[in-house]
Amino acid sequence: MSLIIEVDDHNYEQVLSSNTLVVMNFCAEWSAPCRMLAPTLDELASKYEGRMVVANVNIDDSPRCMSAFGIRSVPTTIFFNGGRKVDQLQGALPESFRDKFYELSQLSM
Repeated sequence: MSLIIEVDDHNYEQVLSSNTLVVMNFCAEWSAPCRMLAPTLDELASKYEGRMVVANVNIDDSPRCMSAFGIRSVPTTIFFNGGRKVDQLQGALPESFRDKFYELSQLSM
């Protein structure tokens, strides 16, 4: 069972109001890089459970959310702390994600 929550145009603002770090991954089912990144995000969501919320936004189903954050390519992952953007990664580079998750997990300690 995945610990990644699904976010869309109707609930993304609620997710961003979380008191924990939020990792919002903008993806599409048809995107090979997004499918390649999925196991890494599952692994990291499990590892950092309770310290951060990991969320997927399907861009095909959430055009308002996609537009609100200026998403132009997938995968794009935005990291939020207290509802404010603190970092962003583009592409499917698993090691970059592991490093960024570790770095940002230190903020929530």
